[in-house]
Amino acid sequence: MTSKPIIIGYDGSESARHAIAFGGELFTGRDAIVVTAFEDWPPVAAGDRTPSPSIDAATRAKVEQLAAEGADLAISAGFKAVAQVEFASHKPWRTLVEAADEHDAALILVGSHGFGGVRALALGSVSHALVHHAHQPVLAVPAPATAAARREHRAERTAA
Repeated sequence: MTSKPIIIGYDGSESARHAIAFGGELFTGRDAIVVTAFEDWPPVAAGDRTPSPSIDAATRAKVEQLAAEGADLAISAGFKAVAQVEFASHKPWRTLVEAADEHDAALILVGSHGFGGVRALALGSVSHALVHHAHQPVLAVPAPATAAARREHRAERTAA
């Protein structure tokens, strides 16, 4: 078994919580770094991980609390986890790739919201971008409601 940590992307969503629970079943006892990526605007200086002055104290505290929540969930799921907050001027998927590279991670674990079509174009898909750009394997876990909707859609198409 590798000693490399697992990077867990955590945004507080149902799918992220489910991914942590699912990952805990597969990777109990593994080191994990729960990364909450906040897209900061205007951009911070390259390599600077402190939020720009435009991010107020309440927002910083909320992001830090979200990361701590994710680490607590990961610990409850069986990981040896720590929280890491990343304020960056680019999309969260890129922040997760950079964190995975920095820590020489074995895997990136994220939830999948199941956005498609126009919604995916407007909001972006972190899991989709990770699959295409990460240097590590990516495990994207759909939330139970998303998985059920996909099964129902497939059954409807098959029956037609």
